[in-house]
Amino acid sequence: MRSVYRTYTRQFALAMLGYMVCLLISVTVLRTFDEALWRYPVALLPVLPIAYGVWAYARLLSRIDELQQRIHLSGLAFAVGVTGLLTLALGLLEVAGLPSVSMIAVFPMLTTFWGIGLALATRSHDIAFVEYPKVCYTTQYEYIHGASICGADRRLREDITAMGSGGTT
Repeated sequence: MRSVYRTYTRQFALAMLGYMVCLLISVTVLRTFDEALWRYPVALLPVLPIAYGVWAYARLLSRIDELQQRIHLSGLAFAVGVTGLLTLALGLLEVAGLPSVSMIAVFPMLTTFWGIGLALATRSHDIAFVEYPKVCYTTQYEYIHGASICGADRRLREDITAMGSGGTT
């Protein structure tokens, strides 16, 4: 599972690097040639690496287990809900006379709330996105079922050992 996250991190970093380069090129060209007809496609250039980042995230979701998918879904649901409520409130305040907020702020807002939602969902499941090191596995049962009882009390360790050997305590 660790390699799946390593691959995603690499792809996401490449997407963000591409975004920064494309944004720099786009802004520079648009400021230099403000009357050119091709300025619209140049303005959309930074969307391409972001699309690659979205693809990398979708690929990650298809390669992780069901619990992690559920955690990501909870994070995304939180992000969509909060972003929707916030943009609705800002739109209503705009009707009341508040200056409008640029649409470019919505995606960063969504990704920020996704990060917060992912952290909350991870915390509510009381897990972290790391694998336990192999040195924590003390019985065959723990190794097969991916459990780790590092630091657990002695009675729990005995119960799990008994389960792995088929006996009772």
